Amino acid sequence: MDAGVTSEPIELRYRFDTKLLPAAMSGWWRSAVPPQKFVHRAVFWAVVWLGLLVLAGAIGQAGLSPTFVIAGILGAGVMVAAFAYLQRTRMRQFYRIVGAHWDRTGEISVRLDARGIEMRDDVSERRYAWAAIDAVHKAKGATVLRTGMSMIAIPDAALPEGLSASAFRARLKGWREL
Repeated sequence: MDAGVTSEPIELRYRFDTKLLPAAMSGWWRSAVPPQKFVHRAVFWAVVWLGLLVLAGAIGQAGLSPTFVIAGILGAGVMVAAFAYLQRTRMRQFYRIVGAHWDRTGEISVRLDARGIEMRDDVSERRYAWAAIDAVHKAKGATVLRTGMSMIAIPDAALPEGLSASAFRARLKGWREL
C-alpha cells in the first residue's frame, strides 16, 4: 500500500439534507463536464456578437432594415428567458422528486476504506469497488462521488471531527488510485 494512503477506514452516519441536492448535482455535472475557462467563453461570445454585427451589416447592404436583426436578437432573448424559466421550474420539480427519495432513506451508514464503499440506509444497501467510482469532486457543502450516471453525495457536516473535507477527498482519491 502507498505510504501516503492510510488503510484506516472512515465510518459515517448521517441523514442527507435535501438542501444540498442542487450543489451535489452541480458537483456531479462539473465532475463529468468541467467548466470552460473564461477566455474560451469570452472568445466564443465575441465571435457570436461579431457574427451578428456582420449579419446586420449584410442586411443593411442588401437594403433591408437592420431592425430585422434587432428583432431577431430580441426574439432569441425572449426564447432564452422562457427556456431558463421552464428549466428552473422543471429542476425544482426534479429536486422535489429526488429529495423525496432521500427523505425515505432515513439515516445513512457509510464505510469507506481501501477496498471501496459500503452504504446502508432504510431502503437500500450498496457496495462499490473504487473501480466503480469515476470521480471524487468538491461541491458546496459536500463531496460528490460520481459512478456512471449515479452519484454519492457525502455532506461535509457528516465527516468525523478532525477530518477536513479536503483531507477526506484526498484520502478517497488515494484509495481510488491504488
